[in-house]
Amino acid sequence: MATETPRVVNSEGMRLVESAPVGADIAAAREPAARLSRRGLLRGALASALVSATGGCLPARQGVGGPRLVGCAVDRAATDYAVVALDARNELCWRTPLPARGHAVIGLPSREQLLVLARRPGAFALLLDARSGAVLRRLDQPAGRFFYGHGAELPESGELLTAEFDGARDSDWIVIRDASTLREIDRLPAHGTGPHDLALLPEGRLLIANGGYRSTRERRELSASGRPDSQLVVVSLSSGRALERLRVDDPLASLRHVAVDVDERGQARLFVAAQRSGRRAHPDRALLYAADDGGGLQPVAAPDATWLGFAGYLGSIMMSQGLVVATSPPGRTLGVWRVADLTFLGSFSAGDLAGLAAAPDGFVAADGRGALYRFTPAQSLDSASVTRVAGIRWDNHLTAV
Repeated sequence: MATETPRVVNSEGMRLVESAPVGADIAAAREPAARLSRRGLLRGALASALVSATGGCLPARQGVGGPRLVGCAVDRAATDYAVVALDARNELCWRTPLPARGHAVIGLPSREQLLVLARRPGAFALLLDARSGAVLRRLDQPAGRFFYGHGAELPESGELLTAEFDGARDSDWIVIRDASTLREIDRLPAHGTGPHDLALLPEGRLLIANGGYRSTRERRELSASGRPDSQLVVVSLSSGRALERLRVDDPLASLRHVAVDVDERGQARLFVAAQRSGRRAHPDRALLYAADDGGGLQPVAAPDATWLGFAGYLGSIMMSQGLVVATSPPGRTLGVWRVADLTFLGSFSAGDLAGLAAAPDGFVAADGRGALYRFTPAQSLDSASVTRVAGIRWDNHLTAV
């Protein structure tokens, strides 16, 4: 495993596209108000500790080795699937085989465990020991039921939320599961089609990204209109009632992944990443939207060439240190915006970038060739350090632990 620092354009097309002095702007974006506050997160009967579908953070123990980054992976032949953990030096901690392709890994901080969910429309869920990767519990869905790939943890009760399809009822649900046995306890209606990413909001509310596709084992199906019926829905966790619905002014947009931050006043700001049906990129169609709690979704600006470069598709999204970052695997690039004023700071292109995770000094992105790119806000994007892990092709999302 070698480490290198790319500085120039190479044969793989690694390049930086800037719309502003990126190094200075990224450093300036590290505003204290954008950081999570335990006081703000613990308000109300249900704390919004924001363990979202793209992964929460387990407590890091100073001076103790162990996993720091976890993600699903596939071998070079795309025949064997696993979940992989690396330590702070990017050395392999453990590798646990998966029965099929995985999608998201959710950190369960109070238990030092991980929940691994199958990629849509997959039928397995695994509960792992975060330190060793040992399988503590496996759940296989009965015929006609499957997972949509994401979930969340209720921080006070420790119960789990998973986005699922139930063929017996021909409907989508958010299922509440026991964190030890994975047994179903209750369920909430998804209030839409194709629930994907989930995130907790203050005051006992859940944000559901309904992508608008009805999935089956064989294919993804559109509505009768031939377009995704996509929307964000805010649901009461106590009653299951839909409190708010948010849509965007793009009939081809499928809203898939969300990132939520809560300030010290308990006010939430959210971002959502879209994928256009057929991956039809258009310079006038944004793929990233923002909203303050209680407000409507507004498109986030970027140069026309940037939207075209994303190839109509954003994958992972995250907020960290005053930045919002989103990847585009088919576009082989990622974009960075400042949370405070939604200014586009630049883009970085390399492999089929997909997974994202926060790091103590910035953030990490992964691609399907096995490369990890570490970015530091105090530096420009093109100074990212690169680590390649032999035999690993990163797949979908990353989780910081």
